[in-house]
Amino acid sequence: MSIASGGAAGTFKKGDIVSFAGGTETYTVTDNLTLNGSGAGVLGVYPAVARALTNAAVTVKSTHYANIAGNFRGLSLVSVPLEMPMESMGAAQVNWSGLNIRVVYDYDVVHKKNIISFDCLVGAKVTDPRLLVRFAG
Repeated sequence: MSIASGGAAGTFKKGDIVSFAGGTETYTVTDNLTLNGSGAGVLGVYPAVARALTNAAVTVKSTHYANIAGNFRGLSLVSVPLEMPMESMGAAQVNWSGLNIRVVYDYDVVHKKNIISFDCLVGAKVTDPRLLVRFAG
């Protein structure tokens, strides 16, 4: 889709969710794009735009809810055990199906309350995007 805004340069990032004035549909940007100094460029979106657009403003959604579904081989997840506190009498670490969870508990004598914290450090990476789908939720 060609953009000719006649304005300043702008940037679209792969994965951005955009919409066009006059419609409620949303599209996913398929390639990074930096518009030239006059605000022109070719924006790749998926799915293909099914209606004619003339002078339609492009809006990048700043926030949206998205879900991911697909084959588990498309996404890698790692969890590492956290160090135990120096006074580990009130602490424990549990590994459940590869997910490491640290529990630290204490008692606040001033406010007469139990204090319990659960900590988990994880990272995720898409390893094969062909096996995943992102959808609004």
